Amino acid sequence: MDGSEKGVVELRGQLKAQQAVCAKLKLEKNKALQTLQEATENIAKLKQELELRDKMFQDFWEMKEKELSELRKINQDLEKRLHSLVHPNETVSLLDQQRDNISATTGKFAFASGMPQLPAGQVVEALSKWEGMEDTLALFDERLAAEKNAPLWKSGSPWCSPWKFCLRVFISTTADVKYIADTYIKDYFPTLVQQCLDGGCTILPVYCEQDSADRLSLSESDYMKFRCSEVDKSDIFVSFLGSYSSDSIKPEIEHGYLNNPNLRPAVFVFFDFERDSAPEPLAAATLRLKQRVKKTAVNAKVISCLNEYNTSLKELNDELQRLLKDNFVVMEPVEAEDKMERIGLLGDMRVEQEQVELLNSALQGVSSPIGKDQVFELLEEHLAGSGPATPLLLTGSSGHGKTTMVAKWIEYLQSSEGDRLLIMYHFAKCLGAPSAEYASIVRRFIQKMMFHCKESGQPQIDLSQLNECLFKWFQKLSTKLGAPNKEKALIIIDGADLIAGYENHFSWIRKPLPANIHVVLTATEDNYPDTWRFLSSPSLPIPTASDLVQLIENIQAKLDVQVLTGNEVTTLACSAPMSSPLWCLVVTRHIISCPSMSSDELNQTIDIICERQELSDLVVHILDELESHYPELKSALFYLLQFVHWSRNGLLVTELEELTSIPLSTLLIAIHELERRQILKDVCGLLYLSHEQMQDAVEMKYCVQPDVNHVLEWSKSLVGLFVDTSRPYFGCRCAEELPWLLKRLELRNELTEVILDITLVVQLYASGNSGDLVSYWQFLDPSKRNIVRQYAITLRKMEDECNDDQLTLLQVASHYNIAGQILRELGFWEEALPLLQRNLELGEAYLDPDGPEVATAMYELAVLYSLSDRGSMAIEFYRQALEILESTYGDDSLQVLKVLERLCQVYIEQNNTELANALMPRVFAIQQLQNERTTASGILKSYVTKLEQFCATQTTETLERAMKMNQLGVILSIYGDPETGEDFLLRSLKSFETLLGEDHIKTAEVMKNLATFYMQYQKLDLAAPLYSKAYAIQLQHFKETDPKVIDTISKLVELNREQGMLDAAEQLQKKIIEFNRTHFGEHHVEVAKSLNNLAVIRCLQQSYTEAIPLYDEAILIYKNELGADHSVVITTINNRQLAKNLLQS
Repeated sequence: MDGSEKGVVELRGQLKAQQAVCAKLKLEKNKALQTLQEATENIAKLKQELELRDKMFQDFWEMKEKELSELRKINQDLEKRLHSLVHPNETVSLLDQQRDNISATTGKFAFASGMPQLPAGQVVEALSKWEGMEDTLALFDERLAAEKNAPLWKSGSPWCSPWKFCLRVFISTTADVKYIADTYIKDYFPTLVQQCLDGGCTILPVYCEQDSADRLSLSESDYMKFRCSEVDKSDIFVSFLGSYSSDSIKPEIEHGYLNNPNLRPAVFVFFDFERDSAPEPLAAATLRLKQRVKKTAVNAKVISCLNEYNTSLKELNDELQRLLKDNFVVMEPVEAEDKMERIGLLGDMRVEQEQVELLNSALQGVSSPIGKDQVFELLEEHLAGSGPATPLLLTGSSGHGKTTMVAKWIEYLQSSEGDRLLIMYHFAKCLGAPSAEYASIVRRFIQKMMFHCKESGQPQIDLSQLNECLFKWFQKLSTKLGAPNKEKALIIIDGADLIAGYENHFSWIRKPLPANIHVVLTATEDNYPDTWRFLSSPSLPIPTASDLVQLIENIQAKLDVQVLTGNEVTTLACSAPMSSPLWCLVVTRHIISCPSMSSDELNQTIDIICERQELSDLVVHILDELESHYPELKSALFYLLQFVHWSRNGLLVTELEELTSIPLSTLLIAIHELERRQILKDVCGLLYLSHEQMQDAVEMKYCVQPDVNHVLEWSKSLVGLFVDTSRPYFGCRCAEELPWLLKRLELRNELTEVILDITLVVQLYASGNSGDLVSYWQFLDPSKRNIVRQYAITLRKMEDECNDDQLTLLQVASHYNIAGQILRELGFWEEALPLLQRNLELGEAYLDPDGPEVATAMYELAVLYSLSDRGSMAIEFYRQALEILESTYGDDSLQVLKVLERLCQVYIEQNNTELANALMPRVFAIQQLQNERTTASGILKSYVTKLEQFCATQTTETLERAMKMNQLGVILSIYGDPETGEDFLLRSLKSFETLLGEDHIKTAEVMKNLATFYMQYQKLDLAAPLYSKAYAIQLQHFKETDPKVIDTISKLVELNREQGMLDAAEQLQKKIIEFNRTHFGEHHVEVAKSLNNLAVIRCLQQSYTEAIPLYDEAILIYKNELGADHSVVITTINNRQLAKNLLQS
């Protein structure tokens, strides 16, 4: 090798060495860059955490400042009280404070500042206690009707409405008039069905044939228990009583009405035209039964039929229609423009009813869940936390009682915390149900927070920013909480792992919540994502054998049976797989529900059951046992369970009737047996399988190999039910079931056809299920844009088919408007624009261009322009709409106010404060005017002004002027200036005495008003002679049992008691009791009230021995009429105990 080659080799070696060094440096550089990137990310995270901690500290600081401010106020109040105790002569009585509050007015006829908060119902209640106020009370008739439905019309409000999604009417009949009951069901009841369908609900006639027990091999006692359970579920009781009855009808009527007349409305139809042919003993028994019904007919209507029965059936139907409207708020159909709001209202009402029933169902399971004290302590510790915190996750094995635990905690908090804690809860019914849809849950919580923050309207929710929107409302609610109102808020979501896509939701739980808002979630153990692992997640304690023994004993005690003895209970408790409380509950309920067994048969049954360690296997065995005991139910169980299993949200009984053609009696008995064993549950009339393991059991028993064909077979039957055009259209049920079934079957063409139906889209969107709607769009088209554009094409085809028919074109215009609004609110602004534009074009072409319909179309288009940052276009359309609405409805109408508020908002968004400030005074003026027109205080103030003007201008002394002065005196006495009120009452009395004479009945009424005024202000010496004289005058005109006289007697009782004239008060109170017994019946609440009042007088007389029996009788009536847990019952029991303690002391 020469020198040149040797040099080349050396250079190559050096090159390789340099390349190795370069590669090493590159590797180190990459590592350094990676380390730098990680450091940068860590710094960013640290900055984010620092900012978050700063915010948490700021929130915590503000909360403590707020608490310190409240403590200062409390300290000042305590100092004032201490000063009043040290210097008693300087104290002001509570009565004097009330007088000062009432008198502290700015003008002669100004109202007390607190008065405008009173709703019309309370105003009417206050005014109705005075005489001669009929004209004033008539002012509030319309407002009262509005207030009756007010809880319904406030979305998200915590109302307790009598409205129900599924109403049940139990129909009882004697054998001799059964053919008439059949006629009624066939010819008249369909009108009630249609009334309910129009009102957004459904109704079921529970009309079971008397021979069902024979056909299904039920014992007479078991069949009577079944019928009584159906009575308990019913909302209205109807009885057709002929001339003679069987032994079974009497206990049915006693259970349905006589034992508790106020529990549900009842209608009785008495038929007497076949009395001659009735067997004498049976006829006599039936006559006695009718007499008992008539004697206690407090909440019932009795219809007598002597010959032709169709007239009586028409009267019965009219009465039931009235009950549906008045007692259950079955609403009338509405015009198309109100349909969206109405569907939304019905959807909100149904969701609220469902949640209340789910809570009550969980509370009825067991009296005390296992590990209650331990878990409650953990939950209370979480609730007591003072700083910002993340949610608490309560976990437990499937069937171990998480739902029952949180339900019991809610019940405990509602009774212990009272108004200090705002509780919002949501129970996910089952996997795939609408109640487990995240968007609807968020919408419901936001509605409730809006209601608490006193904000009206529907929540505007961007589905792509659900978590951000929810967290924003948490922060907004936090600022509204605090003394003297709700101090904290608690949000409970049960079954978070059942919510569709829960792994991707709940991102807000990683952020610390405001300090006064606490969240509790529940989920099945090891069934939640890793991203939730950082949460505090206590588990339900694993039950011991003694816990399960106690559980079984509690179940038997709750059902008032003792089938299982000590050894048998212990055997079951020790055999429970994984110590499952649900397994023990189902086993116990099944054994109790079985026909009576000998000891050997019971032990054999227990041995077989203990071999079924899987709950699903146990349920299969129970179903086999049911089929063995009642072979006639086999077919009903087969169809019932499978149809319920393959539905989304359960099925109504009426839907099961249509699907199976099984007789109603058989179907109801099968449902009854399944409910007794906790296999089926009924929520809002919808039957569903109570647990996921019940669903597994149905598949195990009936679907040995649940292949695609099996699913198709049952699902297609359900699809056929909901697309049947001959069936009365029931919107919400079709909307929640049909598209979901088609999506599961992957029938894209059919789903596309259904989802382009504007009626179904409106139903889904307005009822709060917009998340479902978007998911169907996404299933058909991942981008969603193409399917959304199909609405314009579909509507254009509908328009082309109208053949220039004006009425049909206007209906299509309405579809354009509704579809445009929905797409706009869901963020599809580009696709919504042509729809709203076409709606306006059709309105201008076929309606008055200056009419309110066109103005509304302009308004909707302007809203879209303002959302899509085209403010100038929005302003132009708002101004045009404003001009039309001002000329149509007036400058100060609600329609004008709506546009002005939106116009102000656009000006503010464009930073045009000058124009916004110019409009604001007008907006505030219209708001105040509308408030005065619609609130009780506004109505009353306006009426006072009219009365004042009349009394001032009418100088001639007439009866009309005297009556007006009396009304003015009463109103001012309650809500305004009592001194002026007294003056008007005195002048009115003087006028009546002059015009009618001192002994006239009208004079007595005015005299009572003046006496009531003196009583109100504790001027008892002035009130006493007036009441006595009014009482004497009334006795000249009425019997002592007349309600007007009884009212005066009650006032005299109160006066005598205040003056310490207890003997006189006692004698008068006895007259009231006698009247109430005769007028209302022995078991009416009014009787209990009057007995309680007499007991109070006895206690004041220190006659405690005589007071206690009066309390006992009152408590018994209260319990029967109001329930054992009612506050009145608890108060009366406490009063009785106090009397007993005083007697023993």
